Amino acid sequence: MIRKRRIASLLIFNWFPAPRRLLVLLLCHLSLISPVKAASLPEHPLEPVNTSGPRATLRTFMSNAKKASEEFKKSGYRSKKALRYIQRAASTLDMSHIPSALHEDVGFASTLRLMVILENIDVPDLNTIPVAKDFKDSEDLFWRIPHTDITIARVTEGLRKGAWLFSSDTVTQIGPYYRLIKELRGKDPSFDPVYENYIYSGGWMIPAGLVNALPPWMRTGFYEQTIWQWVCLLLTLMVSAVILIWSWRATNWLKRRLTSESRRWRWERMIYPVFGMLLVTTALYFIDSQVNITGKVLYALGLFLKFLILVFASWAILVGGDILDEGIAGIRRAESTGIARDVTRLITRIISFIIIFILFFNAAEHFGVPVNAVFASAGIAGFAVAMAAKDTLSNLFGGVAIFMDRPFKPGDYIVLDDNERGEVVQIGLRSTRIQTRDDVMITIPNSIITNTKIVNQSSPQPMFRVRVKIGVAYGSDIKQVETILVEQVRSNPLAAQNPEPHVRFREFGDSSLNFELLCWAKRPHDRGRLMHNLNTGIYNAFAEAGIEIPFPQRDVHLKHERKRKG
Repeated sequence: MIRKRRIASLLIFNWFPAPRRLLVLLLCHLSLISPVKAASLPEHPLEPVNTSGPRATLRTFMSNAKKASEEFKKSGYRSKKALRYIQRAASTLDMSHIPSALHEDVGFASTLRLMVILENIDVPDLNTIPVAKDFKDSEDLFWRIPHTDITIARVTEGLRKGAWLFSSDTVTQIGPYYRLIKELRGKDPSFDPVYENYIYSGGWMIPAGLVNALPPWMRTGFYEQTIWQWVCLLLTLMVSAVILIWSWRATNWLKRRLTSESRRWRWERMIYPVFGMLLVTTALYFIDSQVNITGKVLYALGLFLKFLILVFASWAILVGGDILDEGIAGIRRAESTGIARDVTRLITRIISFIIIFILFFNAAEHFGVPVNAVFASAGIAGFAVAMAAKDTLSNLFGGVAIFMDRPFKPGDYIVLDDNERGEVVQIGLRSTRIQTRDDVMITIPNSIITNTKIVNQSSPQPMFRVRVKIGVAYGSDIKQVETILVEQVRSNPLAAQNPEPHVRFREFGDSSLNFELLCWAKRPHDRGRLMHNLNTGIYNAFAEAGIEIPFPQRDVHLKHERKRKG
């Protein structure tokens, strides 16, 4: 047998390469250990607690509470098994009226208090408590422990519909009930203050021996916390504040060292908000799980610290959007139009605000804020704002339309319906700016510019057509005239040489031979100077060549007739 195993091992090592050998050995190892682990799991690990009726619910609570109490004595108040039993017992409480952010803390505190309450009152024998079928023909779907207001009722709506749970009114009154029991039985030596022992204990980072070594006055309770817990709470908040201040200074110093115009992505701006979020989360964990602050103090402090976490998270989202916007703006394609920068910024901001909205929406539900009422109010307010800002919104959508359609871009020369002509300087989300040749800046709302006729003199080619009409006297050399006109264009640096200039003999005028010089200005705003240079050059060249530019004239012939003698 041993020889067969040795031969199989040799075959594995000879036939498979080194990486495959490791994979084969790992699979063999898993095949050996997986049945053992699977066998150690409970038969139904996800099965919920039995809350099918008042008897089942009370039995579930008391059995899990008893197991938790035994684990408290055996392993301490922070053992995982004890906390698991407390959690299962808490699942018999109807906490639908409590924000989900407080379910764990309220569940633990209410379970521990209810444990003490039930141990110090007369609870009927479980076999005498009714089951669900006993209420088949009854309209009262609840059962109350005799001589108390502690009620187990059937849930009629929500996720726990059909379950029998300790009613929400009972959960609300557990605190007063516990204080009453403590006043009556607190001095009894047999009274076990499980709740106080739990809330006055520290987490795994604070040894129980260290707490027990403190002076008695440090372990005195004050507003549901001991003095040493108050001291740890204040120290934690002070240290966290100091770390936040110094980290702010350190990140500013780092940003100054790393700032460079050539760097496109400046991710160092994310350091402080992300660090602040992690620091506040760590402080909240230490205060809740290690110092073990409980009750209303934990609720108020947790609300404040979680709000800070949301603020730092929102800050990080906005900064990340700005970094993304600046990085995209560094790409030349995004710099080709001014509105592309604005639209990119708008899109990144919208995405950032949507993420922040989802974040705060989930947080509001987590803390029990009635978001439906907020949405109803926001809808009315949004309608009012939309009506008041309809012009601004139309300009905004006009800017988006210009970005999508691209009828012109910065640097183009355009002419509007009212003959306003100028160079497009900036295209924003709200308006477009045009600079005329008189250096006058004209701002036109995008809602107007998208609904008017636009002549783009820079498209599809950036050149502008120039036409110069000239007349010469009858008898002039036509070839010489054409040569002079073409040479004036070729010698002018403002004129484009491709396409080539052309001269057209248009007509025989009353006083002259009419020609037209056709050429292109390299840029539309050079048209005026090019016309000036061409007119001046043509006049001087014609004068040197002896070509006459006639002015309009008419020859009048008078006919004299002799008077007839009568």
